Amino acid sequence: NTLFSEDLARPRQLAGFTTGLEDVARDISQFTPEFAAGHTGISAGEIRRIARELARAEAAICYGRMGVSTQAYGALNQWLIQLINIATGNLDRPGGSLFTLPAVDQVSNISPGGFGRHRSRVRGLPEFDRELPAAAMAEEITTPGEGQIRALFTGAGNPVLSTPNGRQLDEALAQLEFMVSLDPYLNETTRHADIILPPTSPLEHDHYDLGFHTNAIRNTARYNEPVFTPPAGSLHDWEIFGELGNRVALLLGLESQPVQPPWQIIDAGLQMGPYREQGLSLATLRENPSGVDLGPLQPQLPARLRTRDKLIRCNTPEPLADLQRLHHEFSQPRHGLLKLIGRRHVRSNNSWMHNYHRLVKGRDRCSLLMHPDDMRHRD
Repeated sequence: NTLFSEDLARPRQLAGFTTGLEDVARDISQFTPEFAAGHTGISAGEIRRIARELARAEAAICYGRMGVSTQAYGALNQWLIQLINIATGNLDRPGGSLFTLPAVDQVSNISPGGFGRHRSRVRGLPEFDRELPAAAMAEEITTPGEGQIRALFTGAGNPVLSTPNGRQLDEALAQLEFMVSLDPYLNETTRHADIILPPTSPLEHDHYDLGFHTNAIRNTARYNEPVFTPPAGSLHDWEIFGELGNRVALLLGLESQPVQPPWQIIDAGLQMGPYREQGLSLATLRENPSGVDLGPLQPQLPARLRTRDKLIRCNTPEPLADLQRLHHEFSQPRHGLLKLIGRRHVRSNNSWMHNYHRLVKGRDRCSLLMHPDDMRHRD
C-alpha cells in the first residue's frame, strides 16, 4: 500500500515486461498501514518506515517460506511477496532475488501449468497444475458415489502425518478396499497397506538432487554413487515402478517397455542442458565427486518466463479475488482470538524423521510460546 500511495514503486529492469501493477495498486489501497496495524500489533508508522526503506535500499529482498505458506492464505502471501520484489525492482537482480540455471534444467521443459481446469468430486476444490489439495483426500475416500477412491498407491510418503487433519485421513485409509505402499518404513500411513513394497535405502542407490540444484544460491551439480551395495534380490524404487507398469501393460494387452535407469536420464539432461557446450556429463560429475561449480546466479528474465508472451502479469484474477476474501475476513470482529501455528523442529521437520531414534530422543519439545501482551490478558 505504501509503495503505491507514496509513489515508491520502481520496477526498474522489470518494467519492460511487467503488466498489471496499476490494477494491484487499486485493489491494495484498502489495506492501509492502519488496517494492518490493528491485526499485527506493528504500528502504522513502523510499517511505513519498513516499506520506505525497502523501496530506497540499493539491494533488498522480501522472502517467505513455510510460515507464510502453510495456512489459509499461503498462495496469496507468496504472490504478495513477489509483487513487493517486482514493485521495488528486486526480482531477478543481484542483491535481490535471482533464479538458478541448473545443469539438468527442468524449468525449460515444463508447461506453464494451470488452475481450476477440473475440481475435486466432493467439495469442488480447484486443481493446481493437475494436483488437487491433499486436504480433500479423506473425503474423496469416505464419500460414496461415482468416482469414489476405493484403492490407493502411496510412494515414500506419510500423509497421515504430513497433511491436514491426519486423524480423519487415518480413519479414511482404513475404509479402502485395497492399498499398496512403496516405502521402506511401516508407519502411520503404510500400516493400512495390504502390500508394502520396500525399495533400497537412500545409501544403497545413486543420487542426483534435482530439487536443491534448482533452489540453490549458486549454480552447481553433483552426483553421488551408492555408499553401500544393496542386499541380493532388493530393488530400487524405479525398478519396482517399472515392473509394475510392465505387468499392468501385460494385463491390458500392451507391449512392455524397457525401463531406463535414472542415471541415464540425468546424463542425457546434463548433455542437453545449458552447460552442454562446456562438455558437462555424468562422466564429468563422476570425476568430481564433491561436485562442479557452474558459477554465480545471473539475471535471466524475461527469457526464463513460462508465459506465452514472456510477460509478468501481476493482475492475475485469482489472487486479486482472494484479496477481497482476506479483507472481508479481517474486517470482522476478532474478539481477542489467537491463532495457533506450528514451529519446525528436527523431530517434526519431515514425516519420516521420527523413524530414527537419534532424531527424536530427549525431552518432549511440544511447548507453547506466547507473546507477553497476549499472556497478560489470560490466566
